[in-house]
Amino acid sequence: MRVLHLIWLASLFCLPPASSEAKSGVPDQGDDHQNWYQHAAISPDSRSIAFTYKGDIHIVPVEGGRADNLTSSKAWDGHPVWSRDGRKLSYASASNGNLDVFVLGVDSGRASQLTFHPADDIPVDFLADDFAAVFYSERVDAAGSLHYPNGGGHFAELYSVDIRGGTPRLMLTQPVANARIGGSTGDILFEDKKSTESRNRKREKSSSTSDIWIYDQKSNSSRQLSKSSSSERHPVWLDSNEYYFLSDESGAMNVWQGQLGSTGKRQVTGHSGYTLRSLSVARDRTLVYTHDGNVYRKFLGHDPELVIIEHLSSTEADEPVVLGVDSHISEFSVSPLENEVALVAHGEILVTNLDTGKSRFVTGTPELERSVSFSPNGRRLLYSAERGETWGIFESYIEGVDAESFLTAADIGEREILSGERDYLYPKYSPDSVAIAYWTDEEDLEVLNTRTNRRNVVVSGDLNYSYVEGDMRFDWSNDGYWLVFDFSPRGRIGLTNIGIAPADGSHEAIDVTQSGYVNAEPKWHGSSGTIFWRSNREGKRPHAGWEGSASDFDVFMYKPELEVLDPESDSVRKAGNVTHIVRIQWSQAECQSCNAAWVRCPE
Repeated sequence: MRVLHLIWLASLFCLPPASSEAKSGVPDQGDDHQNWYQHAAISPDSRSIAFTYKGDIHIVPVEGGRADNLTSSKAWDGHPVWSRDGRKLSYASASNGNLDVFVLGVDSGRASQLTFHPADDIPVDFLADDFAAVFYSERVDAAGSLHYPNGGGHFAELYSVDIRGGTPRLMLTQPVANARIGGSTGDILFEDKKSTESRNRKREKSSSTSDIWIYDQKSNSSRQLSKSSSSERHPVWLDSNEYYFLSDESGAMNVWQGQLGSTGKRQVTGHSGYTLRSLSVARDRTLVYTHDGNVYRKFLGHDPELVIIEHLSSTEADEPVVLGVDSHISEFSVSPLENEVALVAHGEILVTNLDTGKSRFVTGTPELERSVSFSPNGRRLLYSAERGETWGIFESYIEGVDAESFLTAADIGEREILSGERDYLYPKYSPDSVAIAYWTDEEDLEVLNTRTNRRNVVVSGDLNYSYVEGDMRFDWSNDGYWLVFDFSPRGRIGLTNIGIAPADGSHEAIDVTQSGYVNAEPKWHGSSGTIFWRSNREGKRPHAGWEGSASDFDVFMYKPELEVLDPESDSVRKAGNVTHIVRIQWSQAECQSCNAAWVRCPE
């Protein structure tokens, strides 16, 4: 087995109406203070702010000034949370791959790991005695939970773990995203999670947005505090009766104030444009949060102020950092010459020689590249790149006829193939390299003829629906005439079938599966005229839920230069080298027993 030795060089109620302070001016940040600070948290005594910057935890005086590192590991560290005495910080670290909870002595600088589960663990608070860190994590649902098992980190529960180590204890089975423990009562303020939709969607107004809830530990019951179609999140206690939270009810996300005994609320800050994140509050009610990548403080009775943070220059930080990409490869494509493999890692395109294990960058941009594939002659690479505000299609190529590979080429050029106001994604060359197929806005399957610049739509967006990036697939036939693809005919959104259509757009898509189950991810197999795809038709069937299985594969075969059966009209037609589609049922076990691979086995 060949081992790929790869490197990546990194450079990265009954409350009064809104007061005048909510409408007051917000300080101009200026171009000199554009940063990307995250997870700002003010200490209980309001003297210091901990925050995440460049994958480490830093601390700075509340008035601003020089920031010092609290962590400096090669792993990503973030989500700092202060203990109530201000002597400890819990935080999340990816030291072991996923996020685990660590606790750090602020004065000693010593850290210890508290959780060891493969699920991501995010700290949110300490218990009142500071002997346990509180975090949320999607581990194992409680036996009585009514939520369907998701496994994507969407419906996390609340846990606590002793700072001296031990088994975490389940505190709350309701899905939470942020939670704070009341110091005197132990009641839990938390932000609920209703669906798998993104929590960071801006200005959304729907039944899926988060609300603020409270869990009463004495009565073992929960009560909803906010009922808004806007997003209301990240609650923090002021005292046993009042709390702050974030809401975008007025447009942009801002700080609001609420009371337990009232449905009224009062806007506290008046930012516009970018969204506020990471709300925290000290005992004297000093607020700290992030806005537009910067840290802000708000003293009681005063307008918000930008916290100017200074970082000491470090030669170590300015030098290139060597990071392995063996566990960061998101995509790959093997050259038709079988001597190189193109990889997508850390948002860049690399090529690795399979004989020597040596690698070379093909791209080196601040933007993201992905969806890489080789041309049939192995001398060009096609990919999508996020240049500007949209995704375009680009091609890198070997310059000079004498160069035999990307690794040995003296120069590698790049050219833009297609860009514009829409996103052009997941491009693939045709077998003769003349045409390129791609998804436009993950809706229309289009083909571009690179010689004539003619573009045609093979499948229109009314037959497609993309729920997540990359869930719509297609492939070229070996003769370059057909495209096979996922699509959703007859309005079956979310339940794809497999379709084929001529790449020139001369005929509408033919549904070759016509199934009520999910058929997806089709692939043309070499020159045999066989199409494979994934189906849950014969597996565990999701008739009344989400948990179906799709481990089986179906096969279609065709014979070239014959007639095609149009299933819509039940008639036979002719069109160039259109093929006759023969539907067969196939199982690997049956075909192995009769030693007749890729054909129907005898009855």
